[in-house]
Amino acid sequence: MTLYFVYDSTPPVLEGDFADVNVECPEDVPTFDDWTVSDNCDSDPVVETNWEYLSEDECGNYEAIVTCSATDACGNTSSTSFSVIVFDQTNPILLDVPDDLVLDCDDDVPAAEDYNATDNCDENVSVSFSEEIIGDLPDPEAT
Repeated sequence: MTLYFVYDSTPPVLEGDFADVNVECPEDVPTFDDWTVSDNCDSDPVVETNWEYLSEDECGNYEAIVTCSATDACGNTSSTSFSVIVFDQTNPILLDVPDDLVLDCDDDVPAAEDYNATDNCDENVSVSFSEEIIGDLPDPEAT
């Protein structure tokens, strides 16, 4: 009588695009739903994805290491890692900004208007303004 022993020592194979990701907006990070895994003995290996955030700020910028691991029924594991960097470096754009004004001394200064802006990553852009008067203003009490 001959005894045969069968051992599975081959890890699953992960396939997909595991390249580093560098984008400006969080919504531009791919969904990574095109990854596949195959194994020589297990038809349904367990796939896990782990995100380790290295830095994160209040603006939605972050840097993370993503590790994708596949484990078959015999405990063989394979994994791959890549970085995801989200860093918005594009300034908002003001819309319908008027030209500079040059007024004579007796002209009234018009009230500031409300302006809008657009941004590549943020739908709710806050717009504020400031005024600068150049030159001397007449003293209203000097008559």
